[in-house]
Amino acid sequence: MKRAALLAMATLVLAACEDATQPELTAPEQSPRLATLNVPGDFSSIQAAHDAASAGDTVLVAPGTYVGQITVTKAITLASHYLTTGDESYIGNTILDGDGAAFVIQIPISVGDRPTIQGFTIQNADDGILPRAKFNLLNSVVTDTQDGVDYENGSGGLIQFCTFELNRDDGIDLDFAVDIVIQDNIIRNNRDDGIEIRMQGHSGPTLNVIIRGNEIYGNGEDGIQLIHYGSLTDRFFEITYNNIYDNVDAGIGMMDGGETVEDFRGASIPERINIFNNTFANNSHGISGGTSSSATRRSRSRKWTATPSWLTTCSSTTALITAGRTSMRAAVCMRIPCSPRTWSYLRGVQRSTPVRRYTFGTERWF
Repeated sequence: MKRAALLAMATLVLAACEDATQPELTAPEQSPRLATLNVPGDFSSIQAAHDAASAGDTVLVAPGTYVGQITVTKAITLASHYLTTGDESYIGNTILDGDGAAFVIQIPISVGDRPTIQGFTIQNADDGILPRAKFNLLNSVVTDTQDGVDYENGSGGLIQFCTFELNRDDGIDLDFAVDIVIQDNIIRNNRDDGIEIRMQGHSGPTLNVIIRGNEIYGNGEDGIQLIHYGSLTDRFFEITYNNIYDNVDAGIGMMDGGETVEDFRGASIPERINIFNNTFANNSHGISGGTSSSATRRSRSRKWTATPSWLTTCSSTTALITAGRTSMRAAVCMRIPCSPRTWSYLRGVQRSTPVRRYTFGTERWF
């Protein structure tokens, strides 16, 4: 009897332990359902649809002209019907018009994750887009503004497959700390620079400015202009595979002292600037300035016995010009009239040097 009682007690204890170790069953978590909010089908205005949306939702805008300003504070996708159809006619037929105000779209620093704007014509404001946080701009046209996109401190992101044209100042303007990829765009016929980059002081995580695969032409000053403010900053530049042509001033111009009016001073910018595999044609000057710039055509090291035909009227960066046994290394602007004679300008002093060869060293114009 005693043995049977002990056995029964042990069985109860084991059962209790098993119950205690059983995992608690819970219902599986449901992924949030992402919504598509239609304008004007569901909401009469883009701002109203945005305000009702949650992060990850899509605000899908039907063709038409929408006048007014939009503030994007959520990580949504704001798009025309180009998003769902791939039909480029929706880009021209879905117009966001700023009515001459300070901006068409603004993106404040509080936005969090990146929103995406895709498939619009954005026009008629001081700034087409005024971002203070990172965002993506895709498959859009920005025209008839002062600056197409006026990137401010802490902003950046991606611009791809867009056209910036007929803006009254710059197509794309970068101010202060901006980390960005500008790729596969057309940037043309803007009154000032195609891309203007102001390099105000920055120390901390490296800011990457990648400009790749763009058509940059017909702009009223420089195709790309970098403006330095005196001190070395934590920035890295890669300018590659662009076609830069028919700009009034330099293809790539480098200025200092915060000065933006191009005077071909060939400013000595110390940040690393890699300029690889670009095509320059019919600019007043090809490249002007850059102490730490590196430029190549297609190979990392190549020697020329005559002036390379692919250099434009004036190409400049840190250079080593070899004339007989004499070498000169400095930030120079080389006026190259497609002959072995080069007119070089060093710190405002004109010198004439019969150059017998051009030696372009590894990843540099040397």
